Amino acid sequence: MSQKFVVRISVPLYGSALTLGLARNRIAEARLTDKTKFIEVSDNERIKIGPFDVEFIPVTHSVPYAHAIALHTAQGVIVHSGDFKIDLTPVDHRRTDLARLGSLSSNEGIRLLLLDSTNAGEKGHAPSESEVGAVLRAIFNEHRGKRIITASFASHIHRVQQIADAAIDSGRVVVPLGRSMINNIRLARDLKVLMIPEKSLVNADSLGKYDDEEICIISTGSQGEAMSALTNLAKGDSRYVKVGETDVVIFSSHAIPGNEGNVNKVIDALLRRGATVVHSGIADVHATGHAQAEDLKTYLNVTEPQ
Repeated sequence: MSQKFVVRISVPLYGSALTLGLARNRIAEARLTDKTKFIEVSDNERIKIGPFDVEFIPVTHSVPYAHAIALHTAQGVIVHSGDFKIDLTPVDHRRTDLARLGSLSSNEGIRLLLLDSTNAGEKGHAPSESEVGAVLRAIFNEHRGKRIITASFASHIHRVQQIADAAIDSGRVVVPLGRSMINNIRLARDLKVLMIPEKSLVNADSLGKYDDEEICIISTGSQGEAMSALTNLAKGDSRYVKVGETDVVIFSSHAIPGNEGNVNKVIDALLRRGATVVHSGIADVHATGHAQAEDLKTYLNVTEPQ
C-alpha cells in the first residue's frame, strides 16, 4: 500500500489475521496506523462492502492465509485471484479452493477473471513448498560442523518454518536477524501460524553462548537490500556476526527482476570472506509462490470466465 495514498485517503484494510498483522507492522513503521482501519476476515467469509458482496476464497501462496476475492455484483461475479499457486502438498495443508471456484463457475458463472500472471511464461507446474524442506534438511545435515546463515523474505512464514525445522533437527538454535524478520516471527508465533519452541529461539545478543555448529541465523536481505542484515554481514558491518570460512549462507529465494546485480554483489562479498554460498542456481532451496503455465490452465478450466 502506498504511503502517500494512506496519508491522503483513510481506507479500510481487509485481510486474514496474519496478512493484516504483516501490513500493520509496515504501516506502523510509517506511523500511519491511526489512519488505517483493519478488518479481519475468515476463509470463505462473505461481507458487504459498499454495493458489493465480497467473498474471501482461500488460496495457497508464500504468504500464508492469502485469499482470492469474488465480487458478487449486479453484472455478475468478478474473481480476482490474488497471488497464488496450486500446491497439492502445502506446508499448512491449506490448498487453493478450486472446488469453490468451480462452484461459482457452474452456478453463477464468472463474468470476469483477473489472474496472477507473474509466472505465466514459466512452463509446467509450480513446485510444492514442501519440496524445499527436504532440500534444506539435506544441506543442514551436510554442513553439521558449520554455522548456517539463511536469507529469505520475512513474510514467507512457511519458508521460515521449514528453515527452523531443519535447524532444530540438526541441533541448532534459531536466531532471527533483521527488524522485519524479528517482527514477523513474533507475529506468526503469537498467531500460532509459526511453531518454533521458545527454547530454540534465541536473540542475536546471545550468539556468543553457542558454538558455530549450534547456530542457524534467519536473516533479511535476500534481495541484496542496501541496509539489510545480510548485506551488513557481507560487508563486515554486523555487530553480531563476522562471516568466515565456517559459514554456509543459503539464499532461500530467487532474485526479483532488477535485483540481480545487488544480490550478486552480496554473494561476491560473502565468498570473499570465505563463506560457502548456496542459492537456487545450485540447489532447489526455493519454490515460487506463483502459479506457472499449467497451473494457470487448470485455474482457467475450473473458472471458465466469460
